[in-house]
Order: sequence, then C-alpha cells, then structure tokens
Amino acid sequence: MHDVGLLLGFLALGISLGSAITSRLAGFWAVGRLLFAANSLALTSATSFLLVAFLGKENVASVAGLEFLYALGAGMASPIALTRAISVDTSITGSAAGLAGFIQMAVGAACIWLVGTFADPALSAGIIVTVTSAFAQVAFRLAMRSDFGRRTG
Repeated sequence: MHDVGLLLGFLALGISLGSAITSRLAGFWAVGRLLFAANSLALTSATSFLLVAFLGKENVASVAGLEFLYALGAGMASPIALTRAISVDTSITGSAAGLAGFIQMAVGAACIWLVGTFADPALSAGIIVTVTSAFAQVAFRLAMRSDFGRRTG
C-alpha cells in the first residue's frame, strides 16, 4: 500500500512542477514550442512505459519515474492547451472552459474503462497513454498550423 501513496505523490508532484515550469518558461519560449516540448516529454515517457510493460520489467522505480515524467509533461501542457482553447472566442470563455473540462473527464473515464477491460492492466495502460499522447501531439501540431496557431504561437 505504501507504493500506491508514493505513485500518487509523484503524480501530484509532476503535475504541480510542470505547471510551475510552464509559468516560468512562458515568457521565454514561444507558446507553441513549449506546448510541443511538454507533450513530447509526455509521449516519450508513455512510450517508455509501454516498452517497460511489454518487457514485463515494471517495478516501483520505473513506474514512479516514468509516471513523474509523464505528469510533468502533462502539467506543462495542460495550462497552455486550456488557455488556448478558451481564448478562441472570448465571448464564450465559460462555455469553452466547461466543455474542455467535460471532454477531459470523459476521455479520462473512457481510458480508465479501457485499461480495466484488458488482461494486463500495465500493458493496456501503456498502450492507452501512448496512443492518447500521440493523438494529442498530432492535434497540437495541426492546431499550430491553423490561423489561430500562427497568430498566437
């Protein structure tokens, strides 16, 4: 049970530290570049976790370390993505924020359900976070190519 608390602590620490890093780097890096770098970190750690799970080499240190790096990347990317999503049309900021929160929770619930449906939870979690991180990276790249991305990033 001690390991679960440790893992949750690394998750919270990664997200908090990621958000703090973003607030410090936002004035020095272009927003699009920072978003791409943050999600690249999450995607790299997710892919590494998938490899570890595929090889059956999971242990507390590998899971905690990769989880921390994933959370760090997600913590860096989340404030940028949310800010950009709600600033598309400032007259509907509240609705955009609500919709973004709903989508985040719905995708999270679907991913948790998917992890529970497969025989090997570690491998299925690795597949799901890798696929969703890759999808996010593609979505970020497409958004940055749009008119909105060129105007603000």
